[in-house]
Amino acid sequence: MLQYFRLFCMQSDADAERILALGAPPERVQVTGNLKYDLPASEQAVDPAAVRAGLALPAACRLVIAGSIHRGEDEPVIEAFQAAASSRRDLCLLLAPRHPERLDEVERVVRRAGLACVRRSRLPGETPRAGGAILLDTMGELGRLYAVASVVFIGGSLIPHGGQNILEAAAHGRPVLHGPHMQNFAEMRDLFQAAGAALQVADGRSLGEALQTLLDDPAKADRMGRAGRSIVEAQRGATRRTADLVGALL
Repeated sequence: MLQYFRLFCMQSDADAERILALGAPPERVQVTGNLKYDLPASEQAVDPAAVRAGLALPAACRLVIAGSIHRGEDEPVIEAFQAAASSRRDLCLLLAPRHPERLDEVERVVRRAGLACVRRSRLPGETPRAGGAILLDTMGELGRLYAVASVVFIGGSLIPHGGQNILEAAAHGRPVLHGPHMQNFAEMRDLFQAAGAALQVADGRSLGEALQTLLDDPAKADRMGRAGRSIVEAQRGATRRTADLVGALL
C-alpha cells in the first residue's frame, strides 16, 4: 500500500527509519521535523506585566504552574507545592486541569488541603493569597500564562497517561518539570533532558524537592529556561518545509 503514497514527511530520523522498514520507497521519505515546534506568534508575543496584572499577582509573588493536570495528580502536585511553600511567603500555585469538567473536583481537593483558592475567571476582581492557589477555569489561556511562571510542571506525566506538550512553557523560557510517564512525547522529552532544559521527577515528593531546588537557585532555573527556548527556536520550520515539499507535488 505504501507505494501509492507520493511523499512521506516524517518528524525525525527514527520515524523515517520506521516507515522505511515498513516498505516506503526511500526516495519519497523526507524528514521535515515536528510541526508542534511552529507555535503561533500570538502565543509568544506576551506582555508579562499585563499577564501578572490580569492575575492580580502581588509584585513579589512567584508563580508555580501545574499545566494540564489529570485525575491522580492533584494531591501530589498540591503536596509538592506546600512543601516548597512551607519556608516561603512569596509563592502562588496555578492549577490548570486538562479537563474542565474536573474544576469542581479539583477545587474541593485544593480546599481540603487547606489552601485558599480563587478561580481565574474572578480575577483581577479578587486577589489570590500568597501560599494559595489559582484554578484556571478559562479556555485557551494557559499558553500565555506560562510567560509569568517561575517553574512549570507538565501534567499527565505522574500517572501513566503519556504526558502533555511542554513546548508552550519552553517557548517562554520557563524551566520544565515532568513525571516519568512522557512516552507520548518521548523524543521531545529526550531532547529537552539532554539539553538540561527539563527535569524528570518520580513522584510528588521528588516534585517538591525539584521545585525547592529551582526556586532556591534562580540561575539554574534561568539556564534551564534558556536551554528550552533555544531548542524551540532551533526546531522551528517544519511547517514551511512540509508545505514546500507538498507544493512541489501539486
